Amino acid sequence: MRIFCALEQEPFPGNRLWQNNIVDALRDLGHDVLSFDYPELDAFYRHADTTKPLNDHWIRKHRPALERALLEQVRRAHQDRPIAVFLSYFYSAHASPETIRAIHDLGIKTVNWYCNASYQFHLVETIAPAYDFSLVPEKDRLDDYTRAGAHPIYCQEAANPRFYQDLKLPRDLDVVFIGQRYATREELCADLEAAGISIDVWGAGWDGSAMEPGWKRAGRQIKRWSQRRFGKSLVSPERCHPFVTDHEMVRIYNKAKIALGFGVVSAWDFREKPRYQIRLRDFEAPMCGAFYLMEYQDEIREFFRPGEEIETFKDSRELTDKAAFYLKNDAARERIRRAGYERVQRDHTWQKRLTQAFQALS
Repeated sequence: MRIFCALEQEPFPGNRLWQNNIVDALRDLGHDVLSFDYPELDAFYRHADTTKPLNDHWIRKHRPALERALLEQVRRAHQDRPIAVFLSYFYSAHASPETIRAIHDLGIKTVNWYCNASYQFHLVETIAPAYDFSLVPEKDRLDDYTRAGAHPIYCQEAANPRFYQDLKLPRDLDVVFIGQRYATREELCADLEAAGISIDVWGAGWDGSAMEPGWKRAGRQIKRWSQRRFGKSLVSPERCHPFVTDHEMVRIYNKAKIALGFGVVSAWDFREKPRYQIRLRDFEAPMCGAFYLMEYQDEIREFFRPGEEIETFKDSRELTDKAAFYLKNDAARERIRRAGYERVQRDHTWQKRLTQAFQALS
């Protein structure tokens, strides 16, 4: 099948998330995959929230050129040899509904993948109905898509085993977390450290993050100094590391005794009304052969058996107790690690997810 993809390319050096997962998995399945060639595409993701006036101004200025280039490339490729599916990761900011319908009118099935609807459905609410189908990993948002006039297909996240691999490295790191610093993540990581458990964290927003402008990084460091000065529990600066590339992430998971995962999303009301979401990490870490300890949410039982293939925690006390237990009990940790690896290899690959999703495109 010939598929034209318009997905985020490389927003940061060494970060090719959707290329490593979706594009490479489609090619692995034998599909002929074309990619939208537009150097400014990644900038649209950074300006996607048009409720912010500066973003809205930027999008209004730059979107017409993107739409012209998109239609030109799709039409030219379709004339050369028919395209079966147009697959994008688009917000409403990327294109008007008319542009998506124009692609459909060429005889091409249009599909949008989006994985932040748990708290940012409004960013795709306008464009989703223009597509033939929306691939949706948030089960509790399926009705919202339908009410908006879209046609959702449930498609949970996964991991590509060709990229996320068990490299058989010595596991000389105790607990690791890779991801942005927000919501309750730092206080839970700090609780681990306060309990005497060695933890290292990587990602945007932690001390030394190279993913922020200098002025913002300086402001964040001043804020963290003030928080520490007045007694707030924070992760030690020497345990906080900057953003890592995709390849570095795989190596870190391969070196970890315990890989940590969080489920609360970064909505403004996360303390009063916490919302949970299954994440890529929930599949990528086990795919790298790591023992995975994640924040509990009911939906995870559909993908893993807690206590047998992964472990979960519901609060700080359970997190520290389980981390301490599994660091001391190698055999128990190894049994769950191996079972989780076997489960994700069998059931949770992007190759399997996309095959099932494309079978539903009718």
